[in-house]
Parts: sequence; C-alpha cells; structure tokens
Amino acid sequence: MKVKVLKDFKDLKENLIRRTGEEFEASKKRFDEIKAKLPSYVEEVKTNAKKSNK
Repeated sequence: MKVKVLKDFKDLKENLIRRTGEEFEASKKRFDEIKAKLPSYVEEVKTNAKKSNK
C-alpha cells in the first residue's frame, strides 16, 4: 500500500527520516504499526484503479 507522510518522523525500522509530503510503499502491518504509535503522522493514499475502455 502507498502511505503519505503528514508530519516528519524518524522511521526506526528503515533508519531514515520521513519528510512531510513523502509517499512510500509499506505493508498494511507496517502502516498499522506507524499509525498506532504516531496517529496523525501518516495516512493511506487511496488509488483509483481505472479500467480502460477498449
């Protein structure tokens, strides 16, 4: 899943600083871990899968 950073934070598992506005791939489990510890720091990026009409 794609995750968007709302506030800067240090990602201890990846050992890097996540910056506001950054988007990165994470598992649902990892997203839930971050959300539990830093509830207002990340959000899920909703993607609209569009079907092509051919």
